Amino acid sequence: MRLPGYDLQMYDQTRIVDIDSVDSWPPLVLELIDRVIDSLVGDDWLRYPRDHFRTGDFEEEERLLREALSSHRLLAHHAARLLQHEIDDIQESSGLRVLTEDLRLAKVQSALEHYPELAALDPGGTKILSDGPNSWQGTAGGRIGTIDFVAPFSIFEHQTWGFWNLFDTWGGETLGWLKDGRESSELLMRLTEASKPVIVEFGARVATLNTYKMLLPAFVGSRGSADDYWGQWRTNESIPPDWVGELITPDSPRWPDGHVEVA
Repeated sequence: MRLPGYDLQMYDQTRIVDIDSVDSWPPLVLELIDRVIDSLVGDDWLRYPRDHFRTGDFEEEERLLREALSSHRLLAHHAARLLQHEIDDIQESSGLRVLTEDLRLAKVQSALEHYPELAALDPGGTKILSDGPNSWQGTAGGRIGTIDFVAPFSIFEHQTWGFWNLFDTWGGETLGWLKDGRESSELLMRLTEASKPVIVEFGARVATLNTYKMLLPAFVGSRGSADDYWGQWRTNESIPPDWVGELITPDSPRWPDGHVEVA
């Protein structure tokens, strides 16, 4: 069996679950999802599956789904813009780490060490560190202790704008933006020029995912070939290198050309 989109040699194939590959689902999950679909009336849910699974709906089915997946990992994708040494570190040593204030500082310090000619543009990176990760949050606190990801990979084939700006600015998730109307430091702009957009593919333990965002609609939508079933979740656990798969860049044949803006 070969699951689409990644090399099984990178993972324990008995524990990785791809929302878009029914063959990767445990039998209990397939049985549960089919039972939920049989209970739905009409076909409107195929166009708007998430509208039919609001918080409070299908609570027992969501619990059973997560229980059936409790020892499995979900095939996940983290969108970012990274410098080459960061790409190397993720694959070889650090894996993908949850966001902390110490990590924000280390990220800037490491960038200045690798690009010492830029250090005078923003001594210590103080301006970058004072910016928030998202223009609508204003501070880094909204993502502290987590890793944000989207799934399944087919989300990149659609005009889902929410994560696109993560490809536009180096350190965008933890630091600041270039395209939010604010003045950006020259250091941030130069580091953005030196970096590249990356989709980090990895396996996230389902037991570590946030519970305020349901998984059920994504599985139901995928099984029913719905119009819009992909989503965004968070894990509170760092990902070791063994569970990091491909780091997909614009040089990769898997890069979703034509769908994601490359700054």
